[in-house]
Amino acid sequence: MATLTGEDVVSAISKQARAAFSKDEIKAIYKDLPQQNIQKPYAFIHQVNATHTNQLRNTGRWGFIIDIRVHPEDERTNVQTWARGIALRMIEVVNKIAIDGKPVKSTSLEYKVEENVLHVIGSYSFRVVQIEDKGPNMETMTYGERVK
Repeated sequence: MATLTGEDVVSAISKQARAAFSKDEIKAIYKDLPQQNIQKPYAFIHQVNATHTNQLRNTGRWGFIIDIRVHPEDERTNVQTWARGIALRMIEVVNKIAIDGKPVKSTSLEYKVEENVLHVIGSYSFRVVQIEDKGPNMETMTYGERVK
């Protein structure tokens, strides 16, 4: 397994969200915010924060905070009602994700609406083991031999 990154979490969330929401509900899901031709309503998924905590015996814990911003159409007037419906479904979708085929459950989820944009914020925590690179094998040199 490769090194765990926040990009792995963002990708897993985007795949599950795309499978759960129709193109009418969320037209596009972005991991990198496009500069033009944005189709609304859309979701933008990004990593807010990452933490690493060292533990004993070459183990540690990675923590990721992910923000899923869902933007409504410009002319929508019932943003609060719309946001509650999307938020509750999105929380169900991102509560359990799969990374490298392994199920991962969120440690916490919350949602809020700020400036007519829905934010679903999820935290994920992973226990990781550091695998040390021992470097090249060294040959044993017996006493009295010369190195050329």
